[in-house]
Amino acid sequence: MKPWVRVFAGAFGIVLAARSETAILDCTDSAVREGSLWSFAFRMAIVQSWKIDGAKLFLHLQKGPVPKTLRLRAEPAGPEAKDLSKVAWIRTNVQKQPDGWLQIDLPPALAARLAAHPDSRIVLRTPRDVVLDGRTANMRSPYLFVEGRRPPNPGSTGP
Repeated sequence: MKPWVRVFAGAFGIVLAARSETAILDCTDSAVREGSLWSFAFRMAIVQSWKIDGAKLFLHLQKGPVPKTLRLRAEPAGPEAKDLSKVAWIRTNVQKQPDGWLQIDLPPALAARLAAHPDSRIVLRTPRDVVLDGRTANMRSPYLFVEGRRPPNPGSTGP
């Protein structure tokens, strides 16, 4: 953006904002591994070309106490999944929502990694007494809000 545009916009109180969008991605697969590891896949191909600003994971708590934090990571699929010891776990806060829902804010880098590799999965480590609803739970299936921007169309002149 040209400097004179910012000065003009600032002088007249015009807010110039990037056009960001939110995609709501449904869960395509869920699994429980070893009792306390939960694995979720989402339709990430929709946002594969986006510049990701952030993401929020929503899970429904079937039973157990609401955990204050959870550990999670993005696990690659295919040949990249051979050595998962190099995939770091991230501790993140859990926010309790109404009606048994949990909100987990994903770091933008993790969300971008998921978008870049649509076959990747989000893996959570929960306390053993926590049971989450999976993909097959009617109206309580996990979903992911992804915030970001689509790349500009070639030849596009406007926002």
